[in-house]
Amino acid sequence: MKKIIVCTTIYDSPELKKYASLKGWEFVIVNDLKTPELKIKDAVVLTVEEQKKLGYNICKIIPWNSIQRRNIGYIYAMANGADIIATVDNDNLPLKNWGFPLLSKTTNLRVVEEPDFFDIVRYVTDDVIWHRGTLYERVNEKIQYKIVEKPVKTGVQANLWLNDPDTDGICRLTRNVELGKEKIARFNDHLCVGNGVFSPYNSQNTAFLREFLVAALLPFGSYFNRMDDIWSSYLTERLLWETDYHISFGSPSVRQDRNPHDIWKDIDGEIAFSAKLNNLLKFLRSITFKTKNTIENFIYLSEKIEKQDFAPPNYSELWKRWIKDFEKYF
Repeated sequence: MKKIIVCTTIYDSPELKKYASLKGWEFVIVNDLKTPELKIKDAVVLTVEEQKKLGYNICKIIPWNSIQRRNIGYIYAMANGADIIATVDNDNLPLKNWGFPLLSKTTNLRVVEEPDFFDIVRYVTDDVIWHRGTLYERVNEKIQYKIVEKPVKTGVQANLWLNDPDTDGICRLTRNVELGKEKIARFNDHLCVGNGVFSPYNSQNTAFLREFLVAALLPFGSYFNRMDDIWSSYLTERLLWETDYHISFGSPSVRQDRNPHDIWKDIDGEIAFSAKLNNLLKFLRSITFKTKNTIENFIYLSEKIEKQDFAPPNYSELWKRWIKDFEKYF
């Protein structure tokens, strides 16, 4: 089974060398215009010039100086035969337990069946903090969980993080993030999300089976420059409901030393996305698919999304270029 890690960065950091040294994985770095010259043993570094020669349809629309260059790494992984594709950030140091052992296996896991929206960070921290991309309308609700143990197959595994959790600007300003960090550090379990339940996850420490990478497409522009991975998490989950696979969460397996952020700029993007999130989730629940084929369902879903007011900028051209590449190498 071939496994490839994908990252894009404008920094040279010790974390990159650590990923390149992981046994059993190939490491692909997608450079951007601001990326310094990287000399990392055992890593594939896609320089700006090399990306121009790849010939991928997606290369013609993904802007430079954007984290969405990661999409090019995804297609590269597909083209090079990856069965499992992991996506990581350059400011996350992999720990000794780094990995995604649940993928493709049938495992007895605790499965969240209620409520119909689940926030792993709220759950792990006892409502102290929340995950970026949560439903703001529910952050103060008292939640009663229905969790059952049963055998499930995992198609996407998202693991948590030490030191700096993936929460949003409002949470950082108003909640006890330090206490939240402590509670996340004590989480040592796996948890699966059942059909009919939406749950945000990110592109920071996550891995996909090959067939489910199709909805991991990261849109760009407007508030999607901050919330691209959250968008793709909800689309991926909806497509998983039509399969025998699920999203599962794992305990922290990286330590994040967060790159510099402008908290007010983050908040602008996060609020703009969150204002449309409820409508997005209602829309996704309303969709009825006629097949179990994930790629066909992504195409059908994208055609419907084009007509919605929450569609990302340039989405029609973006997903059509993406699917041409994806089908070519699938």
